[in-house]
Amino acid sequence: MDRRAAVFVDRDGTLNVDQVRRVDVDKLVLMPGAAEAIHLWKKADLPVIVVTNQSGIERGLYTEDAMRAFHRALEEKLGGGIEAFYHCPHAPETRCACRKPGHALLTRAAAERGIDLARSFMVGDTWRDVVAGNAVGARTVLVPHPGDDYDAECLAGIGRVVQPDHVARDLAAAARWVLAQR
Repeated sequence: MDRRAAVFVDRDGTLNVDQVRRVDVDKLVLMPGAAEAIHLWKKADLPVIVVTNQSGIERGLYTEDAMRAFHRALEEKLGGGIEAFYHCPHAPETRCACRKPGHALLTRAAAERGIDLARSFMVGDTWRDVVAGNAVGARTVLVPHPGDDYDAECLAGIGRVVQPDHVARDLAAAARWVLAQR
């Protein structure tokens, strides 16, 4: 089977404004450039797979059903184009392999969906996303929040420098860079 490239995208802070351990459909707001990015990738026939840490599930703040409803609303607001959602329901103290910066969500999605990780991209707003992408050999794009010092962000809490392949001002700019690499 010929494995295909894909774009793995973080959810909170990258596709939508982070609700900080909540999944309130009524307060769903897209990040700048999110709908345009998904449209560009969809038009280029590049699968988009969302990979997201959702510790609020293990903490009892919301249910898997509430998270799935949020994903449906997010996809609708984006105009479609998401192939799949993969999530880690664990809190950081659980120390699981699926929570980013771990890479189990990416490797599982790649195995289940015929994805070539070396031809793929990981796009997110934190060093955790960059580390997860680097660990599987994907090219990485950091989309820092306005005012973030991405150099400090990439050093945070891991004791080594983590450099993305590209830093974009918003998700649409990230999408254009990804497409230019193909």
